[in-house]
Amino acid sequence: MLPATINKRALSVAFNKPLPKYFNQDEVRQLLSEELRREDYPAWFLCQFLWNTGVRVSEALSVKIEHVDLLGKALRVQTLKRHNHIRFIPLQNGFVGEVSIWIKHHGLKRADTLFSFKRVTAFNKVRKACKLAGLNDGRAHPHAFRHSSPLTACCMVCL
Repeated sequence: MLPATINKRALSVAFNKPLPKYFNQDEVRQLLSEELRREDYPAWFLCQFLWNTGVRVSEALSVKIEHVDLLGKALRVQTLKRHNHIRFIPLQNGFVGEVSIWIKHHGLKRADTLFSFKRVTAFNKVRKACKLAGLNDGRAHPHAFRHSSPLTACCMVCL
């Protein structure tokens, strides 16, 4: 994750373009708080899922249980931007457990989608998480999670 003290302006200059909206390490901790988990478990799990996988919100909402390999710790995602392209995303141990809990909690079967809500609801859940975390600066958008993961990896190499 991005350190909280990283100079965003310096990064922008280094990459020679404005940085996309993203969350740093401390902000992700705030977003994935126990308070959100207790208050709105689906919002918490959606944010966890977006953070841990880096998928687009539309891709997340189309994931079926049969696309999740808990034993192999991987997720199969149909890329919506490139027709007929499938990505395999590794899942971390702790997150595999959370996915398993989510599936059991909702009694989901192989053909079911992981999330039963629509895109607008997903956006609202991310907004709620950001508001609860005190992040009211225009980053209350699911895509900010997608931008956070690659920037984190890139910046850790640069540091």
